[in-house]
Amino acid sequence: RVIVGGWSLGCAAALQVASQRPELVAGVLLLSPWSTLAEETGAFVGGLGSVLLWPVSWAMGLDPWDSLAAVASLPADVPVAILSPQDDTMIPHSQHRAVFEASNAHRRVLIPVPDAGHRSWGAMATALKTPGMEDPSGSTAWQWAKDVCERLPRCGALTSAFV
Repeated sequence: RVIVGGWSLGCAAALQVASQRPELVAGVLLLSPWSTLAEETGAFVGGLGSVLLWPVSWAMGLDPWDSLAAVASLPADVPVAILSPQDDTMIPHSQHRAVFEASNAHRRVLIPVPDAGHRSWGAMATALKTPGMEDPSGSTAWQWAKDVCERLPRCGALTSAFV
């Protein structure tokens, strides 16, 4: 089993992979995920641009990169963690939250990253140790990753060595 992760467009790809073979997934870690390609296109190019691009979206098969449907299809025992930069102008944090809310995972965490944009890698790295406001245990994404890692046969020993 593996931990599947992605950033931005990579989140959509990671979720598509995870939804196709969930039995091989130990956990999913997403940084700035979009909800659907159609919604992200609208957020990125604006109202008139969305109208003009609608025929192209329709011709491409509607929305093959539907992160909401992919995350909702995962079994509840596949943990999901999402880092959500609050000042993301590429993918609004409302889309990050929508992906979080679509997840049925028993173990899920949404980490808001204040004063961070889409490419704020330092702030997102710091946020890995920040309590998640949606996680009832107050767990951090780092703790979530450790918990997921302990489900893997060889990862548990590595986790304790690096923490």
